[in-house]
Amino acid sequence: MATIFSILIALSFIALFFTEPFEYDDGLFDVDRFEIISIILFVILTWRFFKKAKVYEFKIWYSIKRYALILTLNTLISLAIMGFILIIKLDQTGTLTMSFLDEINDISLFFWFISIFITIYSFTPLPKTTITACHKKSNTQDKKSPIENTNITTNEDN
Repeated sequence: MATIFSILIALSFIALFFTEPFEYDDGLFDVDRFEIISIILFVILTWRFFKKAKVYEFKIWYSIKRYALILTLNTLISLAIMGFILIIKLDQTGTLTMSFLDEINDISLFFWFISIFITIYSFTPLPKTTITACHKKSNTQDKKSPIENTNITTNEDN
């Protein structure tokens, strides 16, 4: 159930991400440079995420779940922060006006997109390695004890 919820939130975010720049139905005249750069960067980072997952032989279903979880958590955290800001503003003034919502719209979208890019880049799959695998690999290469492998030189040796 959580996976389905996560995938639905991620799909909602993706739909919002690609339709939000065209909110006034002006076509390409409505899109500014930041939105164009954001769309290109989002596509590149998404492509990089799934390419790395394929290179490191992650299953496609695991990759989709992980990607959806990244987008879902980032979306829910961003919406919670926005809700907290709105509650504070409502408590201070007693009313919310459209001018306040317009003021924070551009700033919140900027930070939301930046946080999405950082999380997608940060949580891109990496190769599977474990400490025991690295330890076994180093033990098979050198049969000597760690003390025997250490080369210590003193001033007298030089």
